[in-house]
Amino acid sequence: MIRYSLGNPMKLLFPVFALLVVGCAVAVDPLVGSWEGKVEGAPNIPSMMGMQMPTFNLELLPDHKYLFSLMVVKIEGQWKVVGDELILSPRTINGEVVGQPRKDRSDPISRITASGQFTGDMKLKVAADKKSFGVADPTGMSTGKLLFTRTDGK
Repeated sequence: MIRYSLGNPMKLLFPVFALLVVGCAVAVDPLVGSWEGKVEGAPNIPSMMGMQMPTFNLELLPDHKYLFSLMVVKIEGQWKVVGDELILSPRTINGEVVGQPRKDRSDPISRITASGQFTGDMKLKVAADKKSFGVADPTGMSTGKLLFTRTDGK
């Protein structure tokens, strides 16, 4: 007959307890989730032309990657929080790596990624309650503010 000895059962409980403590200590950032951005405080030029003001959709993922969309433009990148600022660093625009455009540069997205325009970090101020974040018009063309609020009910 073969006998197996587990030894001291308390020695087995310690690794299980340690894993539970470490697993519980890893907190999900309160900004992770789905957000919708709207321009506020600026003339609503699209509505003056009979169009609807576009919304910006932003998904902040737990691995600190993000997905951003505005109509036909899709941006993927990485995000981080420094103090009260959320910093979005784009990596691709409609699948093109920022700074490495396709050889055929006839389409607008290729020209944008090649020029470096709108491809730098975007810094957004996070509200103290972490329920919104925003920035004054990054282009400086209006007095409006881009404000993001949650869409996932968190």
